[in-house]
Amino acid sequence: MSTVSGFQKQHKNIRSLSIMAILLVLVAALLVCLLLFESAVVDIHEQALMDRFYLYVCLGMVLSFAFRLWPAATERIIISCLTLFAAFEGIKGLMQIYGFTAPGNRLFVLTGSFFSPGPYGGFIAVLSCVLIAWMANNRIKRNQNLFQMIERCIILVVLIAALVVIPASQSRAAILAMACSMFLLSLNNDAIRSFLKKHWIVLTFLGMTLCTVGYYVKKPSADGRWMIFKIDTRAMLNNGITGCGLGHFSNAYSEAQYEYFLQDITIDHGILDMGGSQTSDRQRAGSPLYAFNDYLQMGVEAGPVAMLLYTEMMLLSIVILLSNKSPLAYGQLALSVFGLFSYPICLWQFQLLLTVFMSVSITYCIKTLQCKRIGVHLGLLVLTAVPVLFRTHELINTLGQYKSWTRDRCFFGIEEYGVYAEYCRDKIHTLDYVGDYLFEYGYSLSKTENLELSDSVLNATLKVKCNPDVLMLMGDNSLVRNDYAEAERLYKKAFIMLPDRVKPLCRLAKTYWKSGDMESLHNIKKSIDNFHPRIESDVTESLRNEVRNML
Repeated sequence: MSTVSGFQKQHKNIRSLSIMAILLVLVAALLVCLLLFESAVVDIHEQALMDRFYLYVCLGMVLSFAFRLWPAATERIIISCLTLFAAFEGIKGLMQIYGFTAPGNRLFVLTGSFFSPGPYGGFIAVLSCVLIAWMANNRIKRNQNLFQMIERCIILVVLIAALVVIPASQSRAAILAMACSMFLLSLNNDAIRSFLKKHWIVLTFLGMTLCTVGYYVKKPSADGRWMIFKIDTRAMLNNGITGCGLGHFSNAYSEAQYEYFLQDITIDHGILDMGGSQTSDRQRAGSPLYAFNDYLQMGVEAGPVAMLLYTEMMLLSIVILLSNKSPLAYGQLALSVFGLFSYPICLWQFQLLLTVFMSVSITYCIKTLQCKRIGVHLGLLVLTAVPVLFRTHELINTLGQYKSWTRDRCFFGIEEYGVYAEYCRDKIHTLDYVGDYLFEYGYSLSKTENLELSDSVLNATLKVKCNPDVLMLMGDNSLVRNDYAEAERLYKKAFIMLPDRVKPLCRLAKTYWKSGDMESLHNIKKSIDNFHPRIESDVTESLRNEVRNML
């Protein structure tokens, strides 16, 4: 009787896994098709992003094919590569902490190979979860050979370095992601499960206390995230079912924030009326390039349907990997949690990890569905490789142009704008998705009085990097052409979009002064004197004095 019951239970588990496998394959396929469809429908410049997308799909198919033929060897290679990755980042982080190398951003002590400590901490946390799970699944045995012992020692040393740099990164999202993943891993131990059942009330209270402390340790940052999430949601609703297009989050976010503050803030003939706008919201507002939430970012750029498909894909992937007792499941879980509070999907390091996790998940799906035709798998691999092969030359050219631009940026730094504009001219068709390149090129053209081309480049900039600085530069161009009405419109929009800076108001005062509108100039002067920006400094006082000197 027990044998029959066990067989029925096993059959039920296999059927459940088969259903989840089918769902994961369908959801992944639908998401890919949706992204490809939207890239063709939405009129945006995203060829470089799609080239990278094709490359990751092709890499995923290669990994999936290899994992299907040689599962043990492929898993060991994956673990070895992740260990090397973690070792490189861990050593680099320790060297930055002790001052042997400079961080990627002068504002922080620790960034690894990233620009910010947040994504760096999250990346190390995801890798650490995979390695800890692998160590737990491959416990020490008596018959271990020398190579296996050395391998475990190396991973242990790497984990020690990683566990040092994760707290040093001060990334609460990374610590939370790792805690969730390790909590799930600990449930595999009977003693720990028994302990959790016995003391769950105390542990829940302790967890809530730690979350509260984490919130108040960096309260301005946490409040800023909630503001970003609020505007993210508005941007997603504004752009409908198709989204704003891949790589165009900044424009959608800035427009949503502008509409949000426009409900309360008005500037009429130089009279600034802040209405009922909350001071706290104004001080938390910013111009982020990312949504600080992967799921909302997907919703804004590709639409709510793509967001739901992406969320379901991540959840199903975790379940499939857990069902097959893969250590990658814990990395995928950490990545999913970290994506709630950061932007891993926008960084190539995390994109590479997601490709590895998804390719292994889909291979397990194929194995669960008992699809034994390797020819079909090989055919799909060839099919996905075709776009990459056709675009290889463009991919190499884009990479070369990007590296060339990073070298040429020194001329922008020393204000050789004419030379810099000449260097940038030939790269406009390959780097039209890089916001910093477009802004600096448009700025250089403005400084060399090529205003028409500058406006054209800056309009392209607004699609990928929309912030008040771009609008103010376009306003400066209009002011030089004596187009006072357009300059006034742009300066007003720049202020309302980010209403915590006095600089757009001062530019607006200059517009009234040049146009001879002295009444509006007097009004805006009073508004500037009464306005309190987020940060008071000598620069803001200097700007106020410039306006006073106009009268």
